[in-house]
Amino acid sequence: MDKAGNRASSGDVIIYPLLRLFVNLPPLVGTRIEVHGTANQTIGTISGFVSYGTGHVALNMTIANTIDATGGMGWMGSVSIPAGFEGKGIVTIFATDTYNQQATFTGSLSIDTIPPGTSTIAATHTDTGVWVVYGTTTDAVIVNWWTNQNSSGTTTPSAEGAFRFSLRSITATTTVQVMSRDKADNWAEFKTLDIPAPLQLFVDLPRTTGKMLGVYITASQAIGTISGNLLYGTNSVPLSMAVDKSIVIDNTSGMMKWVGSVSIPSGINGIGTVSIVAVDSYNQQDTFIGTLSIDTIRPAAPTIAATHTVTNGWRIYGTATDAWIVELWGDQKLTGTLTLYGTATPSLSGTFTIKVIQQPIGTTTVWAIGVDKADNRGTRSNSIDIPSPLWIWGKMPVTVGTTLEVQGTASQPLGTISGSLVYDDGNVFRTLSMDMDNIANASKNNMSWVGSTSIPTGVKSVGTVTISAIDIYNQQATFTGTLTINTTTGTLSITSSPTGAIIFRNGSSTGSITPTELSPQGTVTPAVFTGIIPGTHTIRLTKAGYYDWTATVTVTAGATTDVTATMTLITGSISVTSIPAGANIFLDGTSTGTVTPATFTGIIPGDHTIRLTKSGYYDWLATVTVTAETTTDITATMTLITGSISVTSISAGANIFLDGTSTGTVTPATFTGIIPGDHTIRLTKSGYYDWTATVTVTAGATTDVVATLTQSPIVSVVPMTGTVGTVGTVGTVVTITGTGYATSGAVTISFGTNANIRQVTSDASGSFSTTFTVDTQA
Repeated sequence: MDKAGNRASSGDVIIYPLLRLFVNLPPLVGTRIEVHGTANQTIGTISGFVSYGTGHVALNMTIANTIDATGGMGWMGSVSIPAGFEGKGIVTIFATDTYNQQATFTGSLSIDTIPPGTSTIAATHTDTGVWVVYGTTTDAVIVNWWTNQNSSGTTTPSAEGAFRFSLRSITATTTVQVMSRDKADNWAEFKTLDIPAPLQLFVDLPRTTGKMLGVYITASQAIGTISGNLLYGTNSVPLSMAVDKSIVIDNTSGMMKWVGSVSIPSGINGIGTVSIVAVDSYNQQDTFIGTLSIDTIRPAAPTIAATHTVTNGWRIYGTATDAWIVELWGDQKLTGTLTLYGTATPSLSGTFTIKVIQQPIGTTTVWAIGVDKADNRGTRSNSIDIPSPLWIWGKMPVTVGTTLEVQGTASQPLGTISGSLVYDDGNVFRTLSMDMDNIANASKNNMSWVGSTSIPTGVKSVGTVTISAIDIYNQQATFTGTLTINTTTGTLSITSSPTGAIIFRNGSSTGSITPTELSPQGTVTPAVFTGIIPGTHTIRLTKAGYYDWTATVTVTAGATTDVTATMTLITGSISVTSIPAGANIFLDGTSTGTVTPATFTGIIPGDHTIRLTKSGYYDWLATVTVTAETTTDITATMTLITGSISVTSISAGANIFLDGTSTGTVTPATFTGIIPGDHTIRLTKSGYYDWTATVTVTAGATTDVVATLTQSPIVSVVPMTGTVGTVGTVGTVVTITGTGYATSGAVTISFGTNANIRQVTSDASGSFSTTFTVDTQA
């Protein structure tokens, strides 16, 4: 309408309501905030943020492209809150619709991003077979649990945070996981617990047992307690249970090994029942019950005999009753060791044969023992001595002429023996004539044999000698050796005692000291010379330290001439003299049975030890060198074994006389180098009586002499101008006192030649005192 009141025509205008936001804000959130809402208009832009503590984070906003049933536009905002915050938060939302209208929402909520406290978890097994899992948590409203056996569940902790739940029908090792969460949906860390499989016992129970029952038990878990019992007849005995220390945990199965054992008396034959009860460390229990046969009756002793064949060796045969196995044992006398020589399973009738699988190296005593199925060992059978194997030793010449002789010994008495000689590359065979003597050699306990044959002249070849023997036990042995045959010339065999002599033949040295036989150039003894021209030959042997040996021998074609020389040793002599004579003589540590002086002949040259002994003298020892064909003189001065005298007196300081001669010393004193025997000791001291004794001195010892001196009467002269007998001059007044006299006894005093004799009487203490004037000069 204008000023004149004219009205124009009108148009339609739509005016929308104000923009409004409707927000669904949760009262409590954790680390994740989600805010949902709608708007009554189509939203053009929308934003939001959350303020908490000193933090400020923007919401991630999304707008729905559809309008809900109320005609509003949906939207959502979300954001993550860092862990570790608990308190209030402010949510602010700003929105502008397509008409540029604005709306704001502000609201508060509680934020808790601190997860619940870590759970503790444990389990126990009840007698009813149920596993109870229990634990504690803090600030949690629910506890979730899962197992690897496809079971799960939840439980609500108490106000104190304790929780528990039960698991049934556990058939295998089970892993349990537990995780708690709080009201803000914060989750604690997983806690894991392994619950073991049920306890299982695997028992190795023998079908039959003897006196000692051993039961081997394997358990699927570590056992806490285990017990066992054997019931037979009316008897019930507990098993002694112990861990098998050889395998505590089987590395293959991871199982625990146990052994149960019990001793059963002899004479039992019947059925027994074994029961084993075990409880593992988790209180799980398992029981095993089984039966077995009991036989503690020992088999009877077998009877045995022996036979030997060349092809099969030694075999032991016999009979045994109630035996499952027969063992053959032997005690080798040579080595002193006990050896199992074989086993056999008897037939139904009880007969058996055992081949000795190890040939004894010496005479062996064997016996058999029967063992039944229950491992009861019977008593020994009768004993049989199996002799050592047959051995034969042979001795034959290296070179032979027309006559061959072989001799030797055997380790056992022989039944048969044969021998042969083969030469000319096997074209000639000669049988030896054999003879045997089955009388045991006293030193070697062997039996001797001899074989011989003749060889035609004109043979020059290498021959092989074979000796075959079978002893009285049917054991066989063979001896083989080779030799050189030469029946065209003679052979000379030279041996000396001692060996090692240089050989001269027909005045000339054979020129060699190599100890090799069959050398035409010669050797030292022993030696064999072949190809010797028949006839007479001179043999001379020389050896240092021995006289030469000479002989004339005759050599025959096709034969061996044996020469044996005994060399005579070149000796010396020893002449032994001693001072004093009569000492016993020992030569090289052995008593000669003679005393000095003596001369010994036939002494081997070299160093020798001479020792002389004589009673009362030290041994005399020396090493002397004896020269061939010379006398070595020895003169020994023996050292006498003396003694000592130790002289002591009461009182000390007494003059010592030995055998009437003053020693110039006073007591105490010791005198060495005293000849053994009786000696006189005299002691003198002023104011004491002389002391005399005879003492005996022993060689190598000290004789102790202790003398108690007796005091003589003491006389004092006043004034001290002299001694009794020369007191002063005529007219001198003298006072004499004395002590040590008899009580109330008479004392006579004389001077000089009995001049002016006076008598006084001692008092009760044995003392006196008298005064007078000297009137006579003594």
